Amino acid sequence: MQDDAFVVVFPSVAGSSRMGALAGNIREWLRARGQPFESVGRDCDVLVARAHDPVFASTAIGQLFGIARVAIARRAEPSLERIVEATARLGGSLLLGGDRFLVKVQGRTVGFVPADAELAATSAIIEKSGSAPGTESSHDKLLRVHVTKKNAYVSIFEDEGLGGVPNRTGDPAVCPVYGALPALSCIEAARRGFRTIAIVPYRTGADLAGTAKALARAAPSMMGESEMHFCRVPVPAQEMDHAAALLCAHAAGELGVGRVCLPLSAPQHGQELVDIACALVTEAGLSAHLPVECREDELAAMATRFGIPAPKMSKARKSAWRGAAGAWGGRKTLKVAPGPNVLHEILDGLGGATKV
Repeated sequence: MQDDAFVVVFPSVAGSSRMGALAGNIREWLRARGQPFESVGRDCDVLVARAHDPVFASTAIGQLFGIARVAIARRAEPSLERIVEATARLGGSLLLGGDRFLVKVQGRTVGFVPADAELAATSAIIEKSGSAPGTESSHDKLLRVHVTKKNAYVSIFEDEGLGGVPNRTGDPAVCPVYGALPALSCIEAARRGFRTIAIVPYRTGADLAGTAKALARAAPSMMGESEMHFCRVPVPAQEMDHAAALLCAHAAGELGVGRVCLPLSAPQHGQELVDIACALVTEAGLSAHLPVECREDELAAMATRFGIPAPKMSKARKSAWRGAAGAWGGRKTLKVAPGPNVLHEILDGLGGATKV
């Protein structure tokens, strides 16, 4: 246990109003990922975790939604003298010869302004390490200090979070997953706080094996053990988008869920198909959502961020298929917990279905 290293979590805008839920998600996720910790608590506007291994814990926490950034930091008293001392000590150990650095002090300071601490710490680091200060736009290392009422946290390392709303703080929503774009849609729905329920329509066993890989990428966003429903939908590939909307509208009604997230976007699928699919959902008395209604460059950036191959756009058309009730009745349901073996769990659970 590194007693002087903490994982400091900076909530997103949406996460700031749901700090209790976010803290609960962090505790649950660390347990699920096998990362021992002593506590996860609130310190003014941030959450602080005492973990046995801050490096692995910070990586795990960074997979959650509702977080702007995650830092591994050393803690000090929030006085000007202690902040300067801790920042200079850390800068002396982190900076290499020739590194240009920037000190940034943020948060709640009492008795001094952040600029005072930045200037004093910069001078102390120059004297201690001989490194040169940089500017906002040009520096090699950023030494960020966040000050709360009781403590100051000097970052050793920090990484950007995924933003959004903390996982599972909203309503349940049905999400079809049958490829890269639907997997992105499911992840984005979770990033908006929906408690996602995966419906997996597939045409053949070969399609299902490929879809399982995308589904494994989406699984961590669902958190905890999740039910996934696999349904055979024998339609041409161009009709799957429309058929999936039909299936999900039926499944949502059977499950008592009031929302359906459709992986459709007017720039990619055409406004007519989007309107038809949304009408299917709303006519069933449900609410339709379009998590990936965005431009192709935004989709590509989203895919890179979540480690999913960039979606390939293909022509889509309306389907005459009306077998939603039968497909749902013949579904195979798996309970899957996110983890390193999630893909194998899905494939093993499906058994011979992937060979059909």
